[in-house]
Amino acid sequence: MTFTDNGDGTFSSGGTSTNGDWWIIVAESEIITLPAGDYVHYFRDIDGLGRNPTCEFRNADTNAVIAYFSVNAQKITLAQDTRMRARFVCPPLGTWPEGRYEPVLIPASLWGGGVEFDDHNLFPVDELPDRTVDGVTFVNNHDGTCMVGGTNTGSNQYNGVGTFFALEAGWYSMEATTVDGDYSDTTVGVTDNTKYACEYGRYNSRSWLPANTYNAVVRRGLSSDGGEVTIRPVLVKLADGPNPESGELLVNGGFESGDLTGWTQTAGNDSNVVGAADADWIAPHSGDWMLRSSQGGRAASFDQTVKVPTGVPLRLTLWSAHYNSERTLAVEVGPDVQHLTRILFTSGDGLNWHESMVDIPAQEADVMLLRIITDNVVRVDDVSLTQTIL
Repeated sequence: MTFTDNGDGTFSSGGTSTNGDWWIIVAESEIITLPAGDYVHYFRDIDGLGRNPTCEFRNADTNAVIAYFSVNAQKITLAQDTRMRARFVCPPLGTWPEGRYEPVLIPASLWGGGVEFDDHNLFPVDELPDRTVDGVTFVNNHDGTCMVGGTNTGSNQYNGVGTFFALEAGWYSMEATTVDGDYSDTTVGVTDNTKYACEYGRYNSRSWLPANTYNAVVRRGLSSDGGEVTIRPVLVKLADGPNPESGELLVNGGFESGDLTGWTQTAGNDSNVVGAADADWIAPHSGDWMLRSSQGGRAASFDQTVKVPTGVPLRLTLWSAHYNSERTLAVEVGPDVQHLTRILFTSGDGLNWHESMVDIPAQEADVMLLRIITDNVVRVDDVSLTQTIL
């Protein structure tokens, strides 16, 4: 496996893991000391190649795992000053195309005022059935908790219980606590029955969920432990707007709501948010949806008004597919529509997805208008606006 430090906070890695015993350490950071407190971390797979290679934090003195990076922003709490190091690791016996990755760890205090939640738990724990399957017993305690006990002796990696329920579109936080007992390979999550949309394993998860019917599940994996654990799962909807604990300042930058939620089309027509089935010659860069701008050779523009921290530089990244080099995309920003400055102009990379990244100087106003402009049909996905000094 190769590892290259790109010198911009990202690294590139790829190759074939020949170690058949366990995950291999591809690269390891120097030891740093983090003061006690709350932190948030996530792992950005820039090229969208898949998250099998990943990063982890380990206590430098005990080698215990503190946290694994995830594409979902997750929070960790250090009860005391901790010496730690970061590792980039890959599974055994696998071949991975070379890709770029960005691990991020920042103090939670820099994430903009905390999280506002609805008053009630949306996870339908009281509707989960009692069940015993393949040696695993699930008991609904009807007090907001459920008990999981036994060892999964079946061939299914995860056996469990679930119940279907509906959610409106929005940002959600999935958390769970163990009232008593050990973790014992028990997972709580919300799934659309093809993949986890929001999951609690050992760590909390925050995700954008489109309006849909989901399955709330509690599962136990193949385990040699078999101990009993009582779990209190909690699913809450975040306040309207961007997730204040994800580091992301835009709403619906990946268009995963399936529509233009958060955006206003200010020029052009026939633009729409499309999925893979309607993608014609290219699928979304990531997720299930992308923006397809105005049809028939007409220009189009899309605006979003963003609340931003003052005095802090920002970074804009986006992915675009242009079909040919004659079609262009531009981005303008400013305090209002009368004072926009062009910060990006690109003709992409033909049929391929092309990433654009630009740093934006610190803003004096706490509100910024961001406008995306296309002169023809252009696909746009994974638009992101974040702080660069954290």
